[in-house]
Amino acid sequence: MSAKRVGALVAMVSAAVMALTACGDGGPAGTRKTVELEASWAVAYHSVADLKKHSQTAAQGHFSKVLLQQTDRKSGVLSTDFEFTVDKVLYAQAGRVLTPGSAITVHQTGGVVDGAVHQVKDDPLFTVSETCVLFLEEYEPGSYMVVGGPTGRFEVKGGAVTPVNDEGPAFQGSADDFAAAVANS
Repeated sequence: MSAKRVGALVAMVSAAVMALTACGDGGPAGTRKTVELEASWAVAYHSVADLKKHSQTAAQGHFSKVLLQQTDRKSGVLSTDFEFTVDKVLYAQAGRVLTPGSAITVHQTGGVVDGAVHQVKDDPLFTVSETCVLFLEEYEPGSYMVVGGPTGRFEVKGGAVTPVNDEGPAFQGSADDFAAAVANS
């Protein structure tokens, strides 16, 4: 991983640790409590072309299971590794091999502790069965992180693709339209 990306990751994790705030969801009894982590993203992308330029691959798929949840001993930051099953590869740099049907590990800050969801405020914790498009960087063989945090993540619901929040590239359209936007950028 490049020094720039390592620095960005360290800055994000440090900010998350230092600004941990607990927030109740205010819902009725029995609903999950959410603990929000504040993070300042070192890099955010505002166009599909920029995301593609800074990613090794982009894929549409779904989260099939939680593989591992752990707390870093030094920083105290909670993270979760999810299994992501690739349904369609939208882009891959030369030499990168990712195929439909393959299962990869996607790492995310956050997790669930004592029934409470711990997540970065603008980057909701992935959920099993969630379908999305992710712009990814492989940081070790078979293990990936989303480029640009929430700006590199798009929800797919009912065939429509939308950004996970309003900080990244604006897009609203079908999965096929999004695949074309990636191909043409």
